[in-house]
Amino acid sequence: MKRDFRIDARGLELEDAMSAWAVIEPIWMLPAGSDHDARLPAPWRDVTAGQLRVYAVTWVEREVINGGFWQYLYNTSADLPLQALEGFQTMGSTDYAGLLKRALSVFPGGVLPPTRGNRMRCLPEDPYEEEPEQQRALLNTLDELNSKFYELYGDGAGFYGQIANYVRGHPEEFFVGR
Repeated sequence: MKRDFRIDARGLELEDAMSAWAVIEPIWMLPAGSDHDARLPAPWRDVTAGQLRVYAVTWVEREVINGGFWQYLYNTSADLPLQALEGFQTMGSTDYAGLLKRALSVFPGGVLPPTRGNRMRCLPEDPYEEEPEQQRALLNTLDELNSKFYELYGDGAGFYGQIANYVRGHPEEFFVGR
């Protein structure tokens, strides 16, 4: 049986940040991937493409604001990088998409490992400890990207405004009764 995770159309009336949260709140606690399997579990099949994009973009924002791109890449939130890139691009957030692309390219060969377990082997366990030169260079790149992200993000109003504009422009992806 297909589950509908979209919300009531009254969500269109919410302010920007609340709207962004309201449309992904029904999927927030769905089981995510694992450290060893990059595929999303079965319940995610019923999530709309728009919800998945907003979810992935929101995880980039939350992780980077909390602990930088290192934290994003180290955690399972980076299991959805293509959805996050697609989300940023679809929302017209090309600056954020560019920062994320650069962050994803810090891995050997410029390729993001598909699972958290593989990513963890490439990243320093603690970004604040003394690291070998190669990992220090990686962390310096991520720190530079963090600074650019924080500058672009400011108070977050523009970030959430872009998400809200996307949500309002694609109501069929997020709302029932429209």
